[in-house]
Parts: sequence; C-alpha cells; structure tokens
Amino acid sequence: YNHPATWDPVRNRMLVFGGWTGFHTDPNYDDLWAYAPEEGIWTRLATTTPGSRPLGRLRHSAVWNTQSDSLWIFAGLGGGRLDDLWSYSPDTDRWELEAQGVVSGRDRHAAAWDPRLNAMLVFGGGNQTCFFLSDVWRYSNSPGEWTRIAAPKNSAGLYAHAAWIDEATESLMTFGACNGDVGEGTVSAFNLATETWTAMPAPGVGKSAATGGLNRLLTFDRWSGTATSRGTGSDGINGVSGLDWDATNNRL
Repeated sequence: YNHPATWDPVRNRMLVFGGWTGFHTDPNYDDLWAYAPEEGIWTRLATTTPGSRPLGRLRHSAVWNTQSDSLWIFAGLGGGRLDDLWSYSPDTDRWELEAQGVVSGRDRHAAAWDPRLNAMLVFGGGNQTCFFLSDVWRYSNSPGEWTRIAAPKNSAGLYAHAAWIDEATESLMTFGACNGDVGEGTVSAFNLATETWTAMPAPGVGKSAATGGLNRLLTFDRWSGTATSRGTGSDGINGVSGLDWDATNNRL
C-alpha cells in the first residue's frame, strides 16, 4: 500500500510502482507492474533493466509524461525521505535518473502533469523539518530543471492530498489533507498564470485532466472503502489515496 497508480493512455494500461505490505519486517517494493484492463493481465516491467533503478519506496508521487511518453516518479519514503526524480520509458524498458538534490526530500506530497506547460508540478507533503509543506515546484523536460514557483504566503501546506490539472482554468487543483486523525475536504486551486490560491473554486467549463470533462472530482477513501463524486464542497477525508483518470473509457 501507499503507492501511486498512473494511466498510460498510449497502451491503455495502469502502471504501479513501489509500495509496502504494512509489515515492519518487509522491505519497500521497487518493482514496476502494468495492468491492462481489457485483457485482465498483470505484467512486470523493467525486470532486466541494467544499471541504476529507483530505490524501493512508498508515499511517492507518479505522473505520466505525455511529451516523452514515459512514467515519472518523485521522492517518497525509503530509508529516509527521498528527493530523486526518475523516468521510465516503455520503449526501452529502462529507468533513468532525471534529477536529485534540488527539491527537499518529502513524502505524501502530490504531483500532476500539465500538458500545456509540458511539466510536472509538485505541491506539499512533509519532511524532517516541516510536516505540512506549502511549496509548489515545476520540472520541465526542457531545459530539464526544477523551478520553484513563488506561491503566496497565505497558502496552507498540505499532506496526504491529491492533485490534478484543470486545463479549463489553467490551475493546479488540490483536494483533501491529513492532519493527524482529522481529514480536511477542502478543494483549492493554484492558478499557474497569476500564481494565486483560491479555496473551493467553482467548477471550470471544459475538459479537466483529472475528470475527462465531467467537471467533478472522483475520490476513493482508503479507510471507508468508498468512492465519491464531489463538486465544490466536501466532507473531511482521512487521507486521500491515489487517483487517476482513464479518459479513453471514462472511468477512475
């Protein structure tokens, strides 16, 4: 558990990397799997990858890079809080280290791919000195570097939340947080043009990268085991498990 899942829209399959069994004596997983819903088959990937590969980890983030047709994973928990960014190419079946040591190590942050900027956006999480980080970072293929976005001082840090891109409003959207045993169900938007936060925004018009144009947020609560469709307001959620949208078949 505590692993993310990412949808490969080219091959119509879900990719899962890492995680943990929950038993303290077990190591963190470092395996990569693909699940094809149409065939109902799991396939292990990158089994013969020579050289470097990501450490086993949990509480990390993963996005699908539509520009390079690759899976990207960032940070997480594995023998400490990690700060590395890796990419996996299905064409070569290889992992590559993209960056390390720039963004502070963290876990239970959230990441999303922005197809307009061709960049991965990362927000929040926790590290050794701050449990609720409030920084927003962008990593672009070109020039291949991290850039910290100047977020406003009144932005609240989040931990164990979900994030996605709303293309209609050009915003990084966030939902939920975990504050001890108390869940917070706030939906917020970080406008990438104005670099300002708005709490509980109205749904945008048009296609959203997370909901395929349904103008709603679908979540799965790992504690109650229930899936919920949400608009602008919501009840508290005790930690949000990973979510991703299959735009081809209109399903979560």
